Amino acid sequence: MRKGPDSIFYHLTRLGLPVFLLLLPTHYCVYASSTFDGSTMAKDTIQLISGEDLPEVKITAFESERPLLQQAVGIERLGPADFEAFGSRSLNSAINSRPGVRLEQRAPSSYRVSVRGSSLRAPFGVRNVKVYWNDLPLTLADGTTALNILDVAATDEIEILKGPAGSIYGAGNGGVLKFSNRLSDEESRLTAQSAIGSFDMFRLGLKKSGATDDMQYTAGLHHFQSDGHREHSRTERTVFNFSGRWFPTADQPVGFHILYSDLFYQIPGGLTLGQFEEDAYQSRPGSIEQNSSIRQRTLLTGFTMERNLGNNITNYSSVFLTNTDFDHPFILDYKKDLGNDYGGRTVFRKDALLAGLPLRLVLGAEFQQGRVSARNFGNKEGVRDTMRFADDIRTRNYFFFTQAEAELSSDWLLTLGLSRNTVGYRVERNVDNLTGMPFSVSRNFQAEWVPRIAASYQLNERSSMFASASAGFSPPTLDEFRTNEGSLNEDLEAERGLNFELGYRGIMPQMGVKWDLSTFYYRLSESISTFTNEDGVVLFRNSGGTNQFGVEFSLEYPLLRTSENRFISAIQLKHSYTGHFFYFRDQILGEVDLSGNYLTGVAPHSTFNELKFGFLGSGSLHLQHRYSDRLPLTDDNIDFQSSWSVFNLRLNYGFQTGFAERIFLSAGLDNVFDTTYSLGNDLNAFGGRYYQTAAGRNWDISLRIEI
Repeated sequence: MRKGPDSIFYHLTRLGLPVFLLLLPTHYCVYASSTFDGSTMAKDTIQLISGEDLPEVKITAFESERPLLQQAVGIERLGPADFEAFGSRSLNSAINSRPGVRLEQRAPSSYRVSVRGSSLRAPFGVRNVKVYWNDLPLTLADGTTALNILDVAATDEIEILKGPAGSIYGAGNGGVLKFSNRLSDEESRLTAQSAIGSFDMFRLGLKKSGATDDMQYTAGLHHFQSDGHREHSRTERTVFNFSGRWFPTADQPVGFHILYSDLFYQIPGGLTLGQFEEDAYQSRPGSIEQNSSIRQRTLLTGFTMERNLGNNITNYSSVFLTNTDFDHPFILDYKKDLGNDYGGRTVFRKDALLAGLPLRLVLGAEFQQGRVSARNFGNKEGVRDTMRFADDIRTRNYFFFTQAEAELSSDWLLTLGLSRNTVGYRVERNVDNLTGMPFSVSRNFQAEWVPRIAASYQLNERSSMFASASAGFSPPTLDEFRTNEGSLNEDLEAERGLNFELGYRGIMPQMGVKWDLSTFYYRLSESISTFTNEDGVVLFRNSGGTNQFGVEFSLEYPLLRTSENRFISAIQLKHSYTGHFFYFRDQILGEVDLSGNYLTGVAPHSTFNELKFGFLGSGSLHLQHRYSDRLPLTDDNIDFQSSWSVFNLRLNYGFQTGFAERIFLSAGLDNVFDTTYSLGNDLNAFGGRYYQTAAGRNWDISLRIEI
């Protein structure tokens, strides 16, 4: 067994041509910017400049609303143009185009988000990543997030904070995802969308938005269904969302938000290598007979309020309530949960001067409390059988935070942040068929201080550098503390870590060029990983520490821009590269020393490339390629998934008519060469059931009408 990390240069040479193609355009763009002057060219000459200014991007994730060039953190942003480029089937492709982020799809509606390798402890669902929707927590008090209740058509923007940089968002080592809906200033707009595609996919949606003198609103109703690309993988999802903002006074807007999701999907289950090679699209034996599936109904509501308190002090507060009905027959058991969460968040912000320097102070707190009635039964051909155990579970999660941003000069911005996080569980077992005796267990994790220091330096109006050091603290979620077979893992400790990051980003507006480069080292202790017992139940353990070195890079630039009267009006290239060199530092399981092994489930290299052709003014053709290096499926690094490449095509065209402000047509062909691969492996799975097959070649066509 190999011990110790391989050379990074060895890893880079394995990429060969993809690395060369990634680096070559960087040189090419620099050469173009220093050699060509668009003002001296003839009007009809092909130009290497875009002719359009790139818009300034404002980032709101740190309660500061500063431009991206002033942010001292690895951050990604997706907007409507990104979703159009990848189609409306799911969020998968759009998010996976960003470096350092991986949205895995174990079943057609079973997502797992990995931000810088954080999926190690997430056999299903989203953990170790905090998720918000319109500033309301989608992540429950117990640390779990049902990301699959969202619909791509109901999302306008996503901000992704990478690594433990979210000190003002509480505990978590992976990062923060913020989903939001735009509120329009237009009087009224109605949007209707429909789509069909492979696997009997059908989508229908309506969206109404508008504004009056004293309010703004947006509302949507979206339905999606598909038979799925695997046996026993049907999905049905209906989502209603509403966001409104009223202005009782000009400086005191009040918001109201509703998100309701009714989701059903079948779970085909993991396959062994033999089953994967025999028929990659079959379901795991027993999944059909036991009706392995999930029905989940979720209602999230909340109020937000912003107030100007005078003396350059503003307050932003929210209260929220979540109700969940979760019904889950599985091969081994049948789980039924009824839960509710409630809480609030308040943030005070003051702008002042300190020794003549602009200073912004942020002080706030967030509180969540949840209660779940959780019952586990035997599963008899998809029907609830004898009750095995029933728990009344209460979770409390709260934190306080403060942050100071000092503009040391017109170029330097220094940020200091600190939060204190507290998490506790109480499980009252009312029924236990194993012992026959009820009992209760409480577990309170010691309150932790989580500091952050960061600085950004603006080299010029087009580029900046940043550096940051931050701590991470991530206690076990409820599903890790209380496992499916009924045991309570009272010895499981919280993860703790330190993250150091350097970055360089820039933009050339007149040339249409953007780049973002970051490197980081994350030292994690008491890392939580999964293993599976002989009955197939996923369990959790602290497995020592990890050393995580990373390089993340993205680049966007035009190859040419011509007159809009030409058939091809533009050619644009995008690249992203993720290099994650993650290793176990001091993991000893029994008598086996796994120190120096690759971190399970993390590919050392992954890339995304897109070639975009603009034509006839408002049309676009997107040629996309995604590559993932091989990755270890077990902690002992004996079993690996092979590397894979996937190519996608998408053709979009928008135009205006007399009755519609815009009609948008989109047609896509994903996985053009019908590659068989797994996008969401079950790690350390008992019996080698690692593989969750991704979709083969598939197509979709959509129509959107805006009135």
